[in-house]
Amino acid sequence: MNCTNRLRRKQISLAASEFHPFFRILKQETSVSEAGSVQVISLSSGTEGAQLRYTLNGEAPGPDSPLYEGPLLLSSTASLRAVAIRSGYADSEETSESFTVDGNIFGTDWGLAGAAVTVSSEAGDRFRAAGSLSAAGGNAQFPSGNFVLLQPERLKQTIDGFGGSFTESAAYILSYLGESERASLIDAYFGPSGADYTLSRTHVGSCDFSVAGNYSYAPSAAENLADFSVAEDKKGFADTPAPSQAGYGGLYDGLSPENPSYDLLPLIKEALEAKPDLRIIASPWTAPNWMKSNNGWYGGDLKAANYSTYADYIAKYLAAYRDEGVDIWAVTPVNEPHGNGGQWESMTLPAASESAFIADNLGPAMAAAGFGGVKILGYDQNRDGVEEYARGILGNPAAAAYTYGTAVHWYESSNLTFNAALDAVHGEFPDKAILHTEGCIDSLGDDEPLYSWWQDDGWWWNENATEWGYYWAGDKSLHPKYTPVHRYARNIIEGLNHWLTGWVDWNLVLDKRGGPNHVANFCGAPVMVDPADGTVYYTPLYDVMRHVSRFVRPGDRVMNAVAYAPGLDPDALHAAAVLNADGKFTVIVLNTSKEALEYDILAGSQTIRASIPANAIQTLVLE
Repeated sequence: MNCTNRLRRKQISLAASEFHPFFRILKQETSVSEAGSVQVISLSSGTEGAQLRYTLNGEAPGPDSPLYEGPLLLSSTASLRAVAIRSGYADSEETSESFTVDGNIFGTDWGLAGAAVTVSSEAGDRFRAAGSLSAAGGNAQFPSGNFVLLQPERLKQTIDGFGGSFTESAAYILSYLGESERASLIDAYFGPSGADYTLSRTHVGSCDFSVAGNYSYAPSAAENLADFSVAEDKKGFADTPAPSQAGYGGLYDGLSPENPSYDLLPLIKEALEAKPDLRIIASPWTAPNWMKSNNGWYGGDLKAANYSTYADYIAKYLAAYRDEGVDIWAVTPVNEPHGNGGQWESMTLPAASESAFIADNLGPAMAAAGFGGVKILGYDQNRDGVEEYARGILGNPAAAAYTYGTAVHWYESSNLTFNAALDAVHGEFPDKAILHTEGCIDSLGDDEPLYSWWQDDGWWWNENATEWGYYWAGDKSLHPKYTPVHRYARNIIEGLNHWLTGWVDWNLVLDKRGGPNHVANFCGAPVMVDPADGTVYYTPLYDVMRHVSRFVRPGDRVMNAVAYAPGLDPDALHAAAVLNADGKFTVIVLNTSKEALEYDILAGSQTIRASIPANAIQTLVLE
């Protein structure tokens, strides 16, 4: 392939099977960046103990071939062949790629004067302005050390936004705060001096992060949904029993909301006062129970006879919220259509069924009700399954005509970002968006000491968190203990490099236990509150989100970028970059190592010498 004056990323999957009664995949991701006069090749394994052996001369790799120990920087034409090897496993299938060098990526002077730097770190930096750096010209070669290469001439996807989600549980926690404290928190998320969120999400009907759960806006099968009402979202919490699920330990004993009339709709309206152009995605966790095969809230399928009625239900929701002054930007047909094992509100909707529902019911119903401009996002579950649903929906011209793109989550792994799946979907459907619509620190406290995360920034900056798969997943290698800050920042940065147009966090705020959650599915949030005394804790996750949302805005364009750190762990240095609407370049850099790193930012013929503290995230604005 000819790589003239450009840089490209490619994902290649390697697999190996275990000699065991069940088949197991040894998951690998190979990312290859080709940069004109060099190639930067990175290999990473998702399975502990696996080795990658490679050759660059076209010979078949084997156990005696060079062991991959860090990114490879090639300055001449090469043929890469690689294999995954682990004792007790069959070797993976071989992967190969050839690269031809041609062109000079250092020819353009982008007129950069320097960069303003903002940093957060384990050492205690909290979104600190860290001064300015100057740009130097005349560069015509790669440095010998670490670098972040930018290619502003290779622009990619357009940004839809970044933000977090409105849930009934978040509203419930905010009802325990005074008006001024609540206003400060809203401003911290949606005000221009805070995170300045531009994209959000909310649930249609109840979800696990509802205080009591198990409700819809159409409680009966009345003709034409005559009893439809969103009153549940604005009735307040005066009559809501305090959370008392196992695991709370009496957190709410003797407490009651300071503002019992507060609720989900008032929360959304306050956010819109701070950010009038906020984009909101709405997702039902389930259809009303009477529309489903099991007549229940958890699990079950949508009855074929109720496809049209369910589409009308969503259209009525859009109208009811519009009447409340809340315009919805996009909807998904259902959250997590694979289901969740019937643990809380859910409904299975296979890819073919969802495709037909969008084409024959939801799209036409929304258009007939005057909501043809509201976007539809398909799928809305984990990235490992995105290709099946994207092909099923976007590959159907009738469904694709109504569908803006595909929504994904991150719960299939705590360490992989499934870049290959995102690349595959974009490659097949380049005109459709891919948005991350949910991710969080789930199963909080299942393994960690209770409240070890509360007001301890160090907990969030180190390998302390576990999630559902740590105990329950079949492939434990996908679910190791992890560092919450790294998981958020890595997922966002790698997502930007692999076609995500937006990234939405889960709950805006939760109590210090990680609820309320009516099925005790406790999770972390960027902001957590002690309902007993009103203490508000802005975790380091809030800083991570702010590092992106403050600087990467709707309409910005992602540019091609690659981070190279020879001799370091492949996970040590991550970077993504965008071209802002005002012509500035924004670069987001993550250092997961425990050492400060120096690196060069390369943009055409210009270089900016930079450094990042140990275990840190930084944003640089170049102009």
